[in-house]
Amino acid sequence: MEQTALTTIYWLEGVLMPVVGIPGLFGNILTTMTLRKTELDLKPIFRVLVTSLLAWDSVCLFLTILIFSVPRLSVYYDMYLMPRLIPHLLPLAQISLTASIYTTMAVAMERFICVCRPHTRVPPRIGLFLTLFIFLFSVFINSARFLEYELKEIVAHRSIISSNGSVSIENMSILVPFPTEMRRHPLYSQVSTVMSILLLHLVPLVSLSYLNCAIFMAIRARRQLINSSGQQKREMVVATVLTVIVLVFLICHSLKFFINFVELWAVIQNLSPQSVWGPRMSIVVRKFNIISLNFST
Repeated sequence: MEQTALTTIYWLEGVLMPVVGIPGLFGNILTTMTLRKTELDLKPIFRVLVTSLLAWDSVCLFLTILIFSVPRLSVYYDMYLMPRLIPHLLPLAQISLTASIYTTMAVAMERFICVCRPHTRVPPRIGLFLTLFIFLFSVFINSARFLEYELKEIVAHRSIISSNGSVSIENMSILVPFPTEMRRHPLYSQVSTVMSILLLHLVPLVSLSYLNCAIFMAIRARRQLINSSGQQKREMVVATVLTVIVLVFLICHSLKFFINFVELWAVIQNLSPQSVWGPRMSIVVRKFNIISLNFST
């Protein structure tokens, strides 16, 4: 059973994730280059927000591959580099995830104003302001995560087989990340999980569901108008494409919301999330695996 689980995780994280993520990275780069073309005649706020979204998704994809995929493919990286990097990579990944979620909300809001409130005047530099605000907000709410792990040196034993077949035991010191006292405190676990559910799941899911429904209804109503201008029709096409992207976002993050909700219940009951899921389901509920498809969209 354990070997089957390890094999499954290897193929999911070591093979499938890079297969999905690397093309997603190149796709994000190509899309960013396309957005820079002036002949597209895109609004400045839309161009800035979508470029920011692509950047955050690319960062999160890159960090996800470093955290989950590379350790499955390199023993040296897993033993010597990963322990030093993981206390920093996890908070950075969470910051980029938060920024990606709220930038998606900003893009949806921009499309809502453009489609449902077309006569509303939007300041031309509001996109840069929103991008900076989202970055600072993401760093602020995730700053405590940099204090969740600390490196400790432990002694490990390694068997060495000589040329004559004799076996000797060698002691070696390795660094291993351990949860800090703050991270192990039940109150911190409960508060951080509740904040994650509220700020990264509940608020975005409810907001995006409302905005997406409103945009969809507006597109449906506008298509019945014959006198729509070329600019309006182009805005409808862009809004339709983004509606599909937001739907992918909602599906992927709805699964993550369910996972975090169950983990919160486990923390309140003083249970380990692994004991709630069991060994088989623990493979399925790898959070960053679930949302990696959303970043590659």
